[in-house]
Amino acid sequence: MKKIIIYTCVLGVISFSSCVKDSINKPEVDIKINQTTFNVGDTAKFTISGIPYNLVFYSGEPGNDYNSRNIYTATGGATSMVFTTALASASGSSAATNLKILVSNDFSGNYNMTEILAANWTDVTNQATVPGSNQNITLDPYKVDGKSIYVAFRFQTVDETKSQRQITVSNFNIKTVFPGQTYTNASNVYFAGFASFDFAGDAANFWNIPVTSNTNNSFIHPLVPANSAKDDDWAITKGFNTNTIMPSTGIALKALSSNPVTDYSYVFTQAGTYKVVFVASNNNQNDSKEVIKEFSVTVN
Repeated sequence: MKKIIIYTCVLGVISFSSCVKDSINKPEVDIKINQTTFNVGDTAKFTISGIPYNLVFYSGEPGNDYNSRNIYTATGGATSMVFTTALASASGSSAATNLKILVSNDFSGNYNMTEILAANWTDVTNQATVPGSNQNITLDPYKVDGKSIYVAFRFQTVDETKSQRQITVSNFNIKTVFPGQTYTNASNVYFAGFASFDFAGDAANFWNIPVTSNTNNSFIHPLVPANSAKDDDWAITKGFNTNTIMPSTGIALKALSSNPVTDYSYVFTQAGTYKVVFVASNNNQNDSKEVIKEFSVTVN
């Protein structure tokens, strides 16, 4: 019986010791600012005492705002797409470019002929010059809250008695500009998720979209010879949520393995009133504790 009692006590001590080991203390840190009113270009100086495991700084400016660190959506952004088109010359070719640029906000996202043709596609070709470099088309009139927006490049034969010239689309991107932030919905053809669909015409004639490299930023529809079957080929992007934004991020001043920080300086470049926040934290795999220090700063 004595052995059992002693063994139980030992287990209790081990269990208690484990709990103590897993717990962590709240960081002890104090931060002071030299003043709270500045002119644009002045340097705010902070003195820091204490040694937290981690220390992160938020200036309160767009993109570095503590209150926006977990916000991933916003409204009111201005969305546009930019691209370049080129036409290869061909003897006896059709005078038309054969290209239509289309936008949809009700495409189901099911990439088959029935669903693609059932969607409402708005023709925005007249907003660009084809061929032309760095053409910019605003997508705001076609956006609907809660719905994705899709872009399509459609190649159609105009006069089958003549050859239809080769078309190259390149330098494609879509961006949405919000106050204080520009979000890149797609930086190139690869990330736009273009897919090719051949609805009519010879099987050899379709949008050739390389997908082997994330640096790919062009795709081609080849020349269609005269007297070929009429072509109808689509290149369609993935759906874009134009309300997506990047959450604000802080500036890491200290990590667990780095030296203590005793001071920090920051220059405000825009007038405004800012909520400056320092987040000090201690953490391990089982516990985390933090202390927040705030300052209201006015920049004239």
